[in-house]
Amino acid sequence: MSKPRFTRRAVNDLEEIHAYIAENNPLNADDFIAQFLAVIEKLADSPRIGVLRNDIAPNARVLPYKDYLIIYEAIGNDVRIDHIVHGARDLPNLPSPSDS
Repeated sequence: MSKPRFTRRAVNDLEEIHAYIAENNPLNADDFIAQFLAVIEKLADSPRIGVLRNDIAPNARVLPYKDYLIIYEAIGNDVRIDHIVHGARDLPNLPSPSDS
């Protein structure tokens, strides 16, 4: 199993999500991030499980998790997490992974 890599933007996204949840419940924020990272680890086992979304970026894939969407690229057997966004966002208008 390969280890997933995170862009700087994806790390910032996780930190912002954690901070947002922690405003009301710090324990839930920690649990959410732990569960989220477990999903990412499983994603590394099956990198092509997400839906291909070339309208977002070439070779971009999207996998939902709770209210969020994990935007990533499967590169060979590796996974690069590019962005994590709330599901209500307009995905085609997101910055490209090269902007991270």
